[in-house]
Amino acid sequence: MGISRSWLLVHLARVCAACAIAHGAHAAALDAPLADSTAPGNPLWTIPLNRLTATRERPLFAPSRRPPAQALPAVIANVPPPPPPVAELEQLGLRLLGTIAGRDGGIAICLNLATSEVVRVRTGESFAGWNLRAVRGREATFEKASRQEVLCPALAG
Repeated sequence: MGISRSWLLVHLARVCAACAIAHGAHAAALDAPLADSTAPGNPLWTIPLNRLTATRERPLFAPSRRPPAQALPAVIANVPPPPPPVAELEQLGLRLLGTIAGRDGGIAICLNLATSEVVRVRTGESFAGWNLRAVRGREATFEKASRQEVLCPALAG
């Protein structure tokens, strides 16, 4: 069940005629007030439409009718976090009791301060991450990462 082309054209002509009549009536009504001035209601109804020219002169969607741009919030600079507190340097945890020095290496005889045990560390071995690098005379040199500690036996007395 389709709409015939002729039916469509007839109805389109009727709509156009109705619009033309309405437009003509509307154009004539622009000079006349829309309502009786004694009638209650909106007071703007008493003003003829051709006197309301502000919307033609200043269209609603013109950029000049937009509210002023709001100020952007202040940008908060990214402040780097404070550096972490300096970690206390890790102590070796040994006290040198004596050494055995030789041509090819040596042995450091130490007291483990945490357990009070006597510990023997050979050159090249490590204790708690500290490597024994050298034994010279009565001193032992331990290294861990970029740190170096030289232990000497405590003098009695």
